[in-house]
Order: sequence, then C-alpha cells, then structure tokens
Amino acid sequence: MEKHDVIIVGAGHNGLTAAFYLARKKLDVLVLERSDVVGGCCVTREIIGGYRFNLGAAFPTTLHPRVVSDMKLKEMGLKFIRSEMMYAVPFPDGTGIRLYTDVGKTCDEIARFSARDAAAYPEFVQLARDFSEIFDLVRLFPPPDLKDMFSLVEDPADLESFKDIMFLSSKDLLDRYFESDKVKAALAIMGQDGYILSPYSPGSPPGLLFHLAGRWATVQGGMGTITQLMARAAEEAGAAIRTGVEVSQIVVENGQAVGVRLADGTVIGARRIASNADPRRTFLNLVGPESLEDKFTAKIRNYKTEATGFKIDLALDEMPEFTAFPGEPIGMFGIGPSLEYLERAYDDFKYGRPSENPYMLGLVSTLQDPSLAPPGKHYLYLWVQCAPYDLKEGDWDQIKDRVADRTIDILAGYVPNLKRAISGRFVQSPLDLERRFNITRGDWGHGAMTFDQMFSFRPNLECSGYRTPVRNLYICGSGTHPGGGVSGVPGHNAAMVILADEGLAEEEK
Repeated sequence: MEKHDVIIVGAGHNGLTAAFYLARKKLDVLVLERSDVVGGCCVTREIIGGYRFNLGAAFPTTLHPRVVSDMKLKEMGLKFIRSEMMYAVPFPDGTGIRLYTDVGKTCDEIARFSARDAAAYPEFVQLARDFSEIFDLVRLFPPPDLKDMFSLVEDPADLESFKDIMFLSSKDLLDRYFESDKVKAALAIMGQDGYILSPYSPGSPPGLLFHLAGRWATVQGGMGTITQLMARAAEEAGAAIRTGVEVSQIVVENGQAVGVRLADGTVIGARRIASNADPRRTFLNLVGPESLEDKFTAKIRNYKTEATGFKIDLALDEMPEFTAFPGEPIGMFGIGPSLEYLERAYDDFKYGRPSENPYMLGLVSTLQDPSLAPPGKHYLYLWVQCAPYDLKEGDWDQIKDRVADRTIDILAGYVPNLKRAISGRFVQSPLDLERRFNITRGDWGHGAMTFDQMFSFRPNLECSGYRTPVRNLYICGSGTHPGGGVSGVPGHNAAMVILADEGLAEEEK
C-alpha cells in the first residue's frame, strides 16, 4: 500500500500552505484535490470566451505577509495591485460616497454629508486599526480563549472599546460616532460581507472594522494566481499534489487516522492526515459519526455553517457608468443605501427568502487588471447578499436566474448603461457554490464568523487547536482559527502543530 508521512485533503490555499511548511521540513507530503485544478475557492477560470472569472474569492486583503514571505510568492511573480480608492457607495438620489485608503481624503468626502462625521472618522479608523492589531497578535498561533484576548488590552479605555466591538451591533457602534444615515450605510455595507448577521445584530462590528483596516488590493492575473504559485512553492519544497482525485473517506482504526480511501476504492496510508475541508464535511462525511463520540458529533452538527449570498460574474462590452459618479471609472462599490435597507435584506434571508432588495459588493476587476477580459471589454464581479441555502419555497436551480435578473435590475438603477453592456453572465447560487467547491451549504468561510464560533470556539473547544479527537487527524481549513478569507493562516498554524507533534517545531519569529 502506498504510504506517506502526511496526506492533506484538499488543495485550497490553506491546504497548499500547510503542505509547503511540512514539506520544507522534509516530510513526505501528498495533497489530494477533487477538482482538476488547485485552489479551492481561490481560483480563476475562463468561463466565457476571453473572460477569466474569479469563481470564489476576489480579494487577497487577509493574505498574511508571513505566508507570502516564507513561500516567496512575490519572487515567483505574485503582484498586488493597490488602489487609492477602497470602494464607493452610490445612493438612489444620485449622490455617493467614495472611501479612500487616505483618511484625510475620505474625510473630505464625508464632509459633503456631515462636518461632524468627517471630524469623527479618523477616530473610528483608529479604532479599526487598534482592533485589527490586537487580532494580529494571535493570528499566527493556536487560538486564545476570550479571557486571554481581553488580557491583551492594557488600557482601560481600549478595553471598553473592545467590549463594545464584541457585544454591540454595528448600528449601535456607528451611532456613537456618526449622524449621517448615508455615512453609516457606506461603512456598514462592507462589514456585512460574508457574515450571517445584520447591522442590527449584536456582535456584528468586527467585520466592519476588519475591512476598514484591511490591506486593500487585487491580484494581477486573478485570485487563482495565488494558489497556482502556492502549489509551485509546495512542490518545490518537496510536496506532491494530485488533482482530479476525490477522497471519499478518512480511514480510522482504533481511534486513529491511518489513511484515506479514494472514490475509486484505493486506500493510501499516512502517519498523519490534515483535512482542508470544512469541519462538518470532515467529521460527518469523511470520518463519519461511527468513529466519533456522540457529544462531539452533536457539536459538529450544531456548528453554524450557512451560505450568505450568491455570485454573478458579468462579461461587459463597456465600462459601467454610475449616475452618482459621472465620467469616473469605479472599481469596487457597494449597493446598500441605508442601515434599514441592509436590515430588511437580512429579514428576507432569515425567513428563507432571497432578499427582494439585496445588498451587493461589486468589483470591475478589469479597471485594475485588463488581462481578465478581451481588449476593450470588462469583467464585473458581484457578490450578492442575502441568499439562504434553504429556501422556504422552490429550489435554487429553479429560481437562480430570476434572482439574478432582479439583482441586475436593482444595480441598473445606479448604472444606467449596465444592461446594454452585458454580453454574458455566470450565476452561482449557494447550491452551486456547494457543488463546485465541496463546501457545506455553500459557506465559503467554513462556518459562521460569529463570536460564538471564533478563537477557541472555532469550530469547538475539542479541536480548536487544529488537533482533533481522532489521533493523528488535524484540520487546517477556514473552519479553524482565525477563520475565513484568503489568509493562509489556518494552514500555517496547523502545519506548526503537526511539526511540533513530529518533534520538528519551528522557532517563533
């Protein structure tokens, strides 16, 4: 029987990152990927002739500098494209707000709506940066518990702010700083990206603050460039990667993982297994409840894994023209004109309906990277919320085109030339995302990013440190600390734990 030191299930960005760190310590590492290409949700493919779409993730804002440096991704050709403008938010009355990486320039924008809000904005940005710095202190290590997180905050005033971030709603927090409904909406919309919370939900501010303090960029050649280079780095370190190979079972004997069984029945052995699949798929599908204690299985079944939206990729014959920004090319934008609008969209989701008036994030990717479309053409990426996996009526295969039509109608109210510009589209419902990427219920984050599922609670106390109740089985995907996004950090951290168990622990840098 074929045997290796470590088998990694799934060649998403975290699986590839883990493979690199393990292989460079001379472990015999095999990565098995169901798809015909590496990348998981971080992949770029040609769907419509000449157009290369980011089928999952679109932004590398969380990709950790340590991972980029260690894997030498920049030396291999990774190029970040940074924009002065973070994103723009148009409003139905024809006005709009642009938010820039430059705080002063954003203050000038906000001042058109409220001088008081412009004065408050720098303090709010500093709050976001302070919170992100605290989070950065624990990202590259096994997760702390909440007591340890609070201990990192030394100043009593900062501790009060940290408490507010964790337990207030985004609306509550924004109300403390700003008076303009438009300013609050412009900030709140980014914070709802990928989260199953509304701006009125307690615990919703972290998403808002993480995005505001993030490293805003896109990647030359599309997001798939990241994972293609990661695969190259892992292979150069000595890992083997096989695509088009589906793992159907993690083989467990006497409470210990000993290998994997492929869909064709082949068994490959390994001393250690690391799963880049989400926790529910790992334990309920690949391991199976029969190899787990009932109490642990119940916790995994109760782990919140839920789609938040759907994707539309549009091939355009011309640049979108926003009424709110005449004559100005807009790269990234958000549609969600008020906090109440965002809340109503969430209400539909909550009751099993695709939002009648969804909020959306869009990126005209070709504004920064023309290589993603034919000459003179454009590619528009749309992430649309809120869209539940479970529908009260009908099914996604029946309604997804109607929901996409409604979304395009709404966007066309802000972009008058949109409909005539569309030459093709590719729509992915939550069900499609589950099928394509093998992610439970279409949840790209491998589990809700809420405080009850963060830090030492992700996915639960028994396996939050990357080890699991099954001996020699580890989890290394986004369902572990620090969570979703294209960061590579879960893969890095899981690899460090495996190396420690191998007696090959790396020194902290």
